[in-house]
Amino acid sequence: MTSETRKLVTERYTTWSETWGMSFAFAVTQSVEKSERIIADAIVALVAAVTEQEGVAMVEARLAQYRRDKGAEITDELPVKAKPAPLLHGITATRFAAVIWEMANAQAYRGFGIDPFFRMPAIARAVVIMKTKAQFSRQQIAGVLRITAFQVDDHLENARLLFSDGRPWIEASPALTVNGIESATWSPECPQWNSAAPRQTSEEGGKHLQDIFAQYVGNDLDVDTGQRLHSHLIVCTACRSNFSHFKKQYSDWSTSIPMIETAPEMRKHLKKVTKMALKVKRHEAGDAPKALPGLHKILRRTLRDGQIRAMVYGATAVMFFQFYFHKHSLLPHFIRRFFH
Repeated sequence: MTSETRKLVTERYTTWSETWGMSFAFAVTQSVEKSERIIADAIVALVAAVTEQEGVAMVEARLAQYRRDKGAEITDELPVKAKPAPLLHGITATRFAAVIWEMANAQAYRGFGIDPFFRMPAIARAVVIMKTKAQFSRQQIAGVLRITAFQVDDHLENARLLFSDGRPWIEASPALTVNGIESATWSPECPQWNSAAPRQTSEEGGKHLQDIFAQYVGNDLDVDTGQRLHSHLIVCTACRSNFSHFKKQYSDWSTSIPMIETAPEMRKHLKKVTKMALKVKRHEAGDAPKALPGLHKILRRTLRDGQIRAMVYGATAVMFFQFYFHKHSLLPHFIRRFFH
């Protein structure tokens, strides 16, 4: 692995941990100490898993290459050395979030806090953090937590209503004229939008315009629906006014969600943990362990010490002269006569 790859991996994990990883773990556990341990353990576990998978992939690639080159039965001897897949392919934000969730959920704070955010279930808090701070899509959140996208929508809607004490985020608007008939109040189910909206599947059912606004702000709408809504907001004054109000509420809600600022010491610790995890060498699949693993490292570290190195050199010199004098008996006799 090149030094550039190690640096990129370290930067990715450190950046994710600072921007949303620590807050994600804290939102589930409500403990800074637990969050710090979870983040460090998640990094080590992910690096180990990715490197092990790459070792297996490399062996499989060597087998496939050997089949193509030789067209013979596969033996244990694989002369072809195939290049493994880049390590960065396995280092993704969603995978990092999934491991954090698995580790944090086992120590989850069950709720009953003073803050409305912590009164929600742990899975709802996780959904909110991943949407507002990590800015994952509905499908990405569903994949991390192993739920459906519609359950993600339900958790987000409940979180927004809890923030506003049950009040909807779309307020009443001035009178709206629909087909020449003037309404006293504006309904969130804008008839003009309903007539212009694309057909929805049976699973989606009748989506409220408030849900459409939420997905629009969260970049979760498909291209067709997003273009239709954009065109509708240009011509519909009532929906445009309500969307402006909804967007402000969404911004206030996102700001109210607790975040954990990573201390400089923790930032250095995470970088050190990542570098150490990357330096751990693991055997390729099918490889036999080497005899006396780590012995050469012990010797190399020992010889780095100046005093120990001097002692080793001195003992070697004494042994050499004793052997030399034993083979040349006249030389010590000449030395004794010279000094006496």
